Amino acid sequence: HSLIGEHADAIAICRRVLSEHPADYKTRLVLGDAYLRAGQLDRSIDTFSQIVNSAREIGVQDGLQIHVDATQSLARALAEAKRYEQALIALEAGDFPADAASSILDTKLAVLNKARRYRPAIQLVRIALADALGDPRREIQLRSQLGLLLARNAEYASAIQELSVAKQMSDTPLAAAVYGEYQAYKMLGDHRRLEQIRSQYLGPFADDSYLRVRIAELANEDCDCCLAREVLQPLDSHCDNNPLIANRLGEA
Repeated sequence: HSLIGEHADAIAICRRVLSEHPADYKTRLVLGDAYLRAGQLDRSIDTFSQIVNSAREIGVQDGLQIHVDATQSLARALAEAKRYEQALIALEAGDFPADAASSILDTKLAVLNKARRYRPAIQLVRIALADALGDPRREIQLRSQLGLLLARNAEYASAIQELSVAKQMSDTPLAAAVYGEYQAYKMLGDHRRLEQIRSQYLGPFADDSYLRVRIAELANEDCDCCLAREVLQPLDSHCDNNPLIANRLGEA
């Protein structure tokens, strides 16, 4: 109920600002996001669509960035409404600057993930990975995404191979790698590996709160509510001070 109240307050504030400054597109983006979080999908989609269509009226630099942000937000809202093809068309139709390529790809992958269309997502990541060689940070991110997609597509051996490479390249634990390996080993029936992952990353003494929250988000995407609750439960005592953790526990 508190979250619903927060969304309603955000919507009211944005509307008040826009009544005085109708060309404030950044506030309009916040309004669209507030509608999305409140579950008012049609209003969210309409708001983002208006911004995309009006982006040409804004100054060149601001207009480009707002166009990118609004298109990605529109795609996410359409995906939330299960209008996956329209979401992908919106992302393909935009004339985006080169430096937006990575974020646009990530949004496409999010849409394909939500649609459970793992094979085309895997193909996209493999193409992007070939272009990312020499950029270790991006390569780690893409390999993690690829491994998780392979696990979701029931290609468990290939998933473990990709996730192992990503883990070796990274100095810090990767949520996608931990979660992807967990699901792959669970489906393969490798209980020894499962217990290692539980002990190292998911047990009551593993203290990486951000990693736990991110793993819970991935578990919720796969409707694995039991795992999400198990991962977040040790953080329960902090929920009063951390609305993100409280929100994720509510989703689980």
